[in-house]
Amino acid sequence: MKILIAFFSLFSVASAQTIVCKKNMPGGVHKVTITNSKVTVSYPGFSKPRVFTNLKLANGPITDYGLAIFSDNHYGCIRNVIVITDFREPFDAGYMHPVDFGTCSGGSTPDEICHVD
Repeated sequence: MKILIAFFSLFSVASAQTIVCKKNMPGGVHKVTITNSKVTVSYPGFSKPRVFTNLKLANGPITDYGLAIFSDNHYGCIRNVIVITDFREPFDAGYMHPVDFGTCSGGSTPDEICHVD
């Protein structure tokens, strides 16, 4: 139940603000932007950003075809964010893998307090 509440909190926070997750990886920075209506995954190696708009809240995680986002909401700090999707092209070719983004910016608590880099 605690996890379910945390994901509802993330989704309701996203409706008021944009959650942005970044991680330096070989080849560039993986970036995931979450709003109440879409999730955008970008990477310098992509021909164009991947946009997910058919978002569902299924037993906690935010999901869409080819996307799952798990996280914890620690008093407005969005932490332990794991995104599972295709992080290489061609999309939908079975290259899905998880990326642990740690703490993301844009929760209801200021980033300085959440220690977002």
